[in-house]
Amino acid sequence: MGPCESQSINMKKYLFIASFLTIIVGGCQSRSEREIISGTRSILESIKDYKYGDDRSWLPQFQDLIRSAHNEPGVQPSVEALIGRFLKSEASPDAVQMVCLEFRSIASARSVPTLSKLLLEENTAHAALTALAAIDDPKADDALRAALPGVPVAVRPELIQVMALRRDQQAIGLLAE
Repeated sequence: MGPCESQSINMKKYLFIASFLTIIVGGCQSRSEREIISGTRSILESIKDYKYGDDRSWLPQFQDLIRSAHNEPGVQPSVEALIGRFLKSEASPDAVQMVCLEFRSIASARSVPTLSKLLLEENTAHAALTALAAIDDPKADDALRAALPGVPVAVRPELIQVMALRRDQQAIGLLAE
């Protein structure tokens, strides 16, 4: 058996164990669609005035709800829409930042317009960039390129790094200017 075959067998063992643990651990925390949506809505309503330094006891439950939405493709669009409305609301910039940082695991091309607007605001640019960077869609690349001239100066190096990591060939001309 060659080194490639050995690595392949080890990878298969690892994937089997990881899958088994996901089923065992994840199966214990299964939630219904209604629980995920109502729980997310409830948390978003309760944190709209959140400021850094406030109590964050809601965060683990919110993270769990996001994970549940990620694992339930039929629920993900509804939770994404709820979060999108929250991000467009009059929620505090600190609340928007916290939600964006968790949102990255379920955000899709549907959220690009909302995140693009947040990318241009000083208080939310970093968190919006984090969420946009996680979206594997050409619309996210287009939004990142479009934001380059207007993004806050402090975030520009990070934006350039994200474009490089995404290997966005169309960004080369913009960066050369």
